[in-house]
Amino acid sequence: MNLNRSLRRAIGVAACAIACGCRARPADTADMAGGTAAMPWSVTLEAAGPVRFGMTAGEASAMVGAAPENAAPADSGCSYWLPRGAPAGLRLMLEHGIVVRADVDSTGITTIGDLRVGSPVESVVVALGPSLQVSPHKYQWEVGWRYLTFSDDSIHRLVFEVDSHVVRSWRAGLLPAVEYVEGCS
Repeated sequence: MNLNRSLRRAIGVAACAIACGCRARPADTADMAGGTAAMPWSVTLEAAGPVRFGMTAGEASAMVGAAPENAAPADSGCSYWLPRGAPAGLRLMLEHGIVVRADVDSTGITTIGDLRVGSPVESVVVALGPSLQVSPHKYQWEVGWRYLTFSDDSIHRLVFEVDSHVVRSWRAGLLPAVEYVEGCS
């Protein structure tokens, strides 16, 4: 019975995180323009901080107040961008000038259920519940690494790379880019 209660609580937390974390609040927008306060940079299925997956490079650059020399790349290939004000360990992937994914490899950035790099595998399972899909890691399956994948719709995914104990890195974004194992390669 405790598992059911924990699962219901985790689903409630996830719903709140998705509802509250997917768009900039008016105060955040004002802070971005003035550059006086840090932006919220939690990552959800639909956004990384103030940048929503599916935004154009120009929209994403404007959202974070990027100067031209730090604007998101609008070329036709695949590239990574480190937005102004983003915490260390977060990179945004753009394909053909569209923000398609966020990659996270440091402990300070959270997602649904307050999950982050370093979270125990059990915490991911409890927070994301029965809709979590488990698959072997492309390169490290022999030593127990796996992908834990979560989705609540047909176009967004949250993919955790885990060893047998903890989350090592994770990514969120749009299909198919969020499932590219090598990122832009």
